[in-house]
Amino acid sequence: MSADGPLAVGLGELKSFAANQRRREQLAMRYLANLASAEELVSVPRLQIGFHHAWHLFIVRLNPNRLKITRDEVINKMASAGIGCSVHYRPIHTLSFADGLIKSAKRLPNAEQAGRSVISLPLYPLLRPVDVDYVCDRLISVLRRHSR
Repeated sequence: MSADGPLAVGLGELKSFAANQRRREQLAMRYLANLASAEELVSVPRLQIGFHHAWHLFIVRLNPNRLKITRDEVINKMASAGIGCSVHYRPIHTLSFADGLIKSAKRLPNAEQAGRSVISLPLYPLLRPVDVDYVCDRLISVLRRHSR
């Protein structure tokens, strides 16, 4: 049986999987260290003993009580600095397939809060440590400039 098409791509990716995971972890540790100085404005993922994080995404949560800027405005300001940030998770009741399933968003306050405050920062194996530093510097600068 020959490996062609998507299977060949997948098999090729497996060869570099362990190295890519180590690289993601190194970059995530740099994010954690760099963003520690702004913990009152942004929460970062917490490491837990006995668990291994895949670092598929690096998601931070803005502290809206300490900011005069919305999540979307932060994303736009980061884009203006050449940094692509994303929103990977939206509250399920805001998605079109859930229309009508949940009658009131008031029953989902945590989902609503997360939906307004989470941002995915760039994280991929070819990202350089200097790039992580730049992302953190820009994010902290934006948040401090718009803090209460």
